[in-house]
Amino acid sequence: MFNLNTNVAHVATKVVQSQMAILGSQIAVSKAQEIPGLLVSENGIVTSIKGKPREVLQLLVSKYTSLSGEIVKNIIKPIVSCYPEIYFDEI
Repeated sequence: MFNLNTNVAHVATKVVQSQMAILGSQIAVSKAQEIPGLLVSENGIVTSIKGKPREVLQLLVSKYTSLSGEIVKNIIKPIVSCYPEIYFDEI
């Protein structure tokens, strides 16, 4: 059995940390911290998700897509594919 919040937090952490390499740590983390319900540490680790985890993840990806375009989706696809239980409609 899986824990949706834990799995989404793990995926979100990988997404944030991948964006840290592209956008820089400060920008990537600050953009993630703008997402309602998402708590992110300064080193890019998602420490808490409040609300609907899939929606929070969707908002995070949308935020990064607006900054970096399609490259974000190409980076995120392999991360999300490791978690088939997380239905993700944007990718």
